[in-house]
Amino acid sequence: MIYLAVFGAPLTWLTRVTLLSRDTPAGREWFPLGRILFHAAAVAALDGWTVPQLPVRGGDIVARGIAAGPEVARILQGVEAQWVAEDYPDAARVAELVDQMIGRSSD
Repeated sequence: MIYLAVFGAPLTWLTRVTLLSRDTPAGREWFPLGRILFHAAAVAALDGWTVPQLPVRGGDIVARGIAAGPEVARILQGVEAQWVAEDYPDAARVAELVDQMIGRSSD
């Protein structure tokens, strides 16, 4: 579930949103958005939206033979950037991206 902490005008026309959160197994995480104005319809469009979760973790990269450390982080960041650029493809595509990044890292 996504939560918005709303400050300013009521949710009718434009609303000033300063914090966004989501529930995680560890509890609720809050993310500052700054002083952004949202139209009420845009805020309502978030209802029921689930934050996409990258289907790969550092441990998955280590399991493919890359030593834990900065190289794993670099690969993971590259995979995540491409995952976002491709509009959050499925786990199979993410596995291909990991393979591509590992191939580049060994050059």
